[in-house]
Amino acid sequence: QKVSIFFRLEVSVLPRFAVPTTMENNASIFDDGDNQENPPPQEHSVLVSNVPRGTTRDDLCKAFSTKGAVYATELFENRQYGFVRFYNASDVKNVLTSKPPSINDSQGNAVVLRVSPISDEPKNVLRVGGFGPEMDSHLLREMITTWTNGVKPLNIDLVMTEEGQSKGYAFMEFQDNGAALEAYKALEINKPQYSVEFAKLRDVQKDFVMRRMEQSCYQTLMDLGEDASREGLLKTPQRWAKALQFLTRGYSDSLHELVNGAIFDESHHELVLVKDIVVYSMCEHHMLPFWGKVHVAYI
Repeated sequence: QKVSIFFRLEVSVLPRFAVPTTMENNASIFDDGDNQENPPPQEHSVLVSNVPRGTTRDDLCKAFSTKGAVYATELFENRQYGFVRFYNASDVKNVLTSKPPSINDSQGNAVVLRVSPISDEPKNVLRVGGFGPEMDSHLLREMITTWTNGVKPLNIDLVMTEEGQSKGYAFMEFQDNGAALEAYKALEINKPQYSVEFAKLRDVQKDFVMRRMEQSCYQTLMDLGEDASREGLLKTPQRWAKALQFLTRGYSDSLHELVNGAIFDESHHELVLVKDIVVYSMCEHHMLPFWGKVHVAYI
């Protein structure tokens, strides 16, 4: 019997935007985003963090309308970040090279927003791989500045298995592109056994995807008639998002790292049969788990 090992979970890194239906004095009235005809490309967007709690999407639009023509915004009200998309690429350049706007918090104090570009290759985050399972975060933090000739990362995220062992790679965020590039070159010289590359957007944006999934679960619980704010359900959206990421983790695994060079030339041409391989997967029709056994034969 044939089974599907994984199903495809499509999660957009850049979430659905609310679109301004009018643009009067650079302010906007938002609809639900269904009228997106010929929207500007994703590259016309910026990531906004350090957003005061209680900020609305309209507040975000008004703050950034001083920098250019805002097409749409998305704001995660339970978190301190959001996205702003502009009509023109020149407006994106302007907001990234000028002083960021500010928004007043609940006490009336002006809070300066942090603005970062949305790109396919973040310019200040490295993905370093090739560690053994014994590597831990404390040891990595102690050794990294020696490996990078003194260039210290702002953050280090060593990716771990469910059993608490290193999966063999980490993400390292540096102050800017110059620092990341200097660390990149130093690692290539000092630690040639490690793989070094600039991280991809889907990797460093994983946290934003998780928050989006949590919000979806929270809303689903409410739609089912539950009180998602009661004690027993407070962490359910977080647990659900983590569980679904774990069950579909095959899409983020690296084939190169899984094989780990274990490909060899053999002279025989006989049939090789491997039986009773236990398989766990997700049904693509209802997103429910199933399990079973598969048998693989090859020559």
